[in-house]
Amino acid sequence: MSLIELNGISKKYLTGEVETEALKQVTVSIEKGKLVTFVGPSGSGKTTLLNIIGCMDKPSSGEVRVTGARVDTLGKKEAANFRGKHLGFIFQSFNLIPVLSVYENIEYPLLMITRTSASERRERVMAVLEAVGMTDQKDKRPDQISGGQKQRVAVARALVTNPEVVLADEPTANLDHDTAHKIIDLMKKMRDTYGTTFVFSTTTRASSNTPMWCTALRTAGCLPEIRLSREATTMLNIFKIALRNLARYKRRTALTSLLIVIGVCMVVMFSGLAGSFKSMMIGIITDSVIGHMQIHRKGYFSSIDTMPLNLNMKGQAYKKIAETLDATPGVEAYAPRLKLGAVLSNYMESTNVRLSAIDPKREMAVCTALAGRMKQGAPGSGEDLLEKGQVVIPEKVAKSLGMKPGDSVVLVATNKDGSVNGMEFQLAGIIEDLMGPGGKDAYMHIEDARSLLRTEPGEVTEIVVRVSSFNKLKSIAGSLTATLGGFTNKKGQPAFELHTWDKLSPFSNIANMIDLMLVTVKIVMVAIVLISVLNVMLMSVFERVREIGTIAAMGTSPGTIMSLFVAEGVLLGVLGTALGLILGVGGLLAFKAAGVAFSFGRMDNLIVRPDINPGEMLFLSAIVLVASALAALQPAWKASRMEPVDALGHV
Repeated sequence: MSLIELNGISKKYLTGEVETEALKQVTVSIEKGKLVTFVGPSGSGKTTLLNIIGCMDKPSSGEVRVTGARVDTLGKKEAANFRGKHLGFIFQSFNLIPVLSVYENIEYPLLMITRTSASERRERVMAVLEAVGMTDQKDKRPDQISGGQKQRVAVARALVTNPEVVLADEPTANLDHDTAHKIIDLMKKMRDTYGTTFVFSTTTRASSNTPMWCTALRTAGCLPEIRLSREATTMLNIFKIALRNLARYKRRTALTSLLIVIGVCMVVMFSGLAGSFKSMMIGIITDSVIGHMQIHRKGYFSSIDTMPLNLNMKGQAYKKIAETLDATPGVEAYAPRLKLGAVLSNYMESTNVRLSAIDPKREMAVCTALAGRMKQGAPGSGEDLLEKGQVVIPEKVAKSLGMKPGDSVVLVATNKDGSVNGMEFQLAGIIEDLMGPGGKDAYMHIEDARSLLRTEPGEVTEIVVRVSSFNKLKSIAGSLTATLGGFTNKKGQPAFELHTWDKLSPFSNIANMIDLMLVTVKIVMVAIVLISVLNVMLMSVFERVREIGTIAAMGTSPGTIMSLFVAEGVLLGVLGTALGLILGVGGLLAFKAAGVAFSFGRMDNLIVRPDINPGEMLFLSAIVLVASALAALQPAWKASRMEPVDALGHV
């Protein structure tokens, strides 16, 4: 059987309503080891015939067999696989990849369409370089060598995969007379050396100085044998080529990466600063005032600002809840409080104050930063915040009344029955004001409050709870809520209600706004990445149409071409993300080292301590890389769908 068989091949093109017949009932049979020239003027169908043999075009009718396989019925992917395994191509315009060296251009098919080790690739490339006499030019770029040398490189590239057939479309058209003869002689030499069948076209028979059908001697090849594996093009090779392609347009790559760098840096800085502010404020509020969650008698929360004494919990109820908290995993500490309003007097002036009556030891176990808020009269290590008979008042109140630790004060309060009672206390200390509920409260001992209000023994307003892990707050709160739901009042309704810090503090609204802003910033960053990568990849595809046609003709599968362009987009994302993370983290460290102070609400001299969250960094990197891949997907798909014939004819 002949190596190439064309039986009754016809090819018609429809341009608008005009039908053109390029080939009509062509029948050709080419034996293995021949050098065949198709001679004819422009428009005679030479290129069409080569494209049909090369599986880059399909006949309108007829049958095509190459190496015994029927190829005119192959799909796009199967045709690419067949070209990569059996065929080599030499193009009229050389179609060398400009960013690759001579060596790399020849190596390219081995990287993209075969699986060979680095040592095998080098051995094979050096063998064909020596065969075409270009060993000393291997490190030069295409723009550094002559036209004849470029065509020698094209011949070497066509032979490096050890194809059975090499197709050349007017390979000498752009060369002078002497160089053209040298290239034809080189083809004869390669045919005789490797036994490769050459089929090429020319407009004049004289240029080949060869009969149309030439028989060649079959000799033992000197190229080492290699095993070709179509499905084994590694991602590493694809990323190597993608990186070289990005290096082709350094300024464009740099500008696109810069946009991604700015976006990533902006998100890292905002996330670190806003996240640290949010965490700081939540920590101050929960560790200094309200704890992680609070338990009240049902109905109290809706009237919490008026501190209704008739909705306090009785001592027996507190004991039941205490037993529940002791049995709940994740609860680190809890403390009872009595909340009341009173008139504070220094015997000369008076003012209204809110009071949190506390068990000092339990309170400091729940609100661990409470002692740190003390401006004057701070307790020493191991000491309680206050003793019985003492009070701690807010800084603003102390200033307005001109009071200092050690002064005597009187507290006058009305109990739930309407009775008024007053008691004298000593000022133990002055505490700084904070924003939110409880942030301007005075403190007294819970036993003193029970005496002042003449309550029943063990009566409390609320129980403040601290969990061992703030990240598990929701799950612990859910478990406690379910357990507390089992306690009912006389009407069969839940007796207690539990609220976490975000329901108790207005700062939760600010925290939610910070989260929303962070999401918005991330969306803006994703938009920057999508637009910048999409733009550069669309331009890249448009500018490299002929190159796409070249690598497709070599046998690079559509999937590999698509992967190549997606890899370029991902590499842009990797480069921009890496630099953006470095700059963003550097900026956060600079803020941390500078110790920038700010004020918020009633709190002054708060120090910025930015968070550097590795998990957030990884998530951010994943977002950018996914966005980069998605942005490159459409241009990559467009590139993979190009027909080699159309792409090679692009001007």
